[in-house]
Amino acid sequence: MSGRNRLNFNALTSFGVELTGNEAVAATTVEMANGFTAVHAAPPTITRQDIFGGRYLFTHTAAANQYMALYSNAEMFQFVQGQPIWFHARLLLGPTTPEEENLFIGCMDALQTAAVVDAGAGPKATGDHFGFYTPEAGGVTFDAADDDMWIAVSQHNGTEIRTVLNAANSIDRQDHRAYVAGPGAGIETDFEADFVPTGPIGGTGGVTIFDADIEFTINGLTVAVHHHSAGAGGGIAITVANTTLMHFGIAMQNTAAATTALLSRMGCHQLYDGRE
Repeated sequence: MSGRNRLNFNALTSFGVELTGNEAVAATTVEMANGFTAVHAAPPTITRQDIFGGRYLFTHTAAANQYMALYSNAEMFQFVQGQPIWFHARLLLGPTTPEEENLFIGCMDALQTAAVVDAGAGPKATGDHFGFYTPEAGGVTFDAADDDMWIAVSQHNGTEIRTVLNAANSIDRQDHRAYVAGPGAGIETDFEADFVPTGPIGGTGGVTIFDADIEFTINGLTVAVHHHSAGAGGGIAITVANTTLMHFGIAMQNTAAATTALLSRMGCHQLYDGRE
């Protein structure tokens, strides 16, 4: 996995949080003792399952536009020069009807509300984020041709890069579907995303500007790399004055179909002194 191979994350050089499955979720909005907050206005529910060390079940009923999220209490991660970020998670989607999730998992500012746009239009268009997204089918879709695919997304100050992770675009030339029917159903997916600053490019008036790469992996395979730079690459260079602090977590807002998701683990760490 790229995070462990490229970046020397350990207790001495990084700060971060790991979600553990030892905390029950009861209230519709509750700050959990393990450093996370759950938001799920009824009827959606988030419940802990006592299985495989603990995992969380997200359940939507068949009513549309229900928002739920589980995220770190603190916005403690930021695009900073010399301070890489490593996000990881393990997730299983099990919708009653395929292609009905509207889900983001990764790092984002103000993830507690409106992290994803209704009708599958994608993650919100403001601020900073990076992670994985899958849209819902129909309506105003994020990418109508690939409703059931995972999409790598990264954004700085409202300028976004997206890669639909199908056989045509993914680095490994494979389709990475959010939901697989038939024999492949019921298999968990491992996600990782690494924010890696690649060097300063200057700035004026005390404003620091730098390039950065964001590498995305699924089940240990690199599937996309986003270049945020002043040159070619589809994004813009990171301007420190325009960065926003980010939570990490998962957010869902479904269509009119009943959907479920199982989260087995999730964590995020950032180097604070630039050592690799």
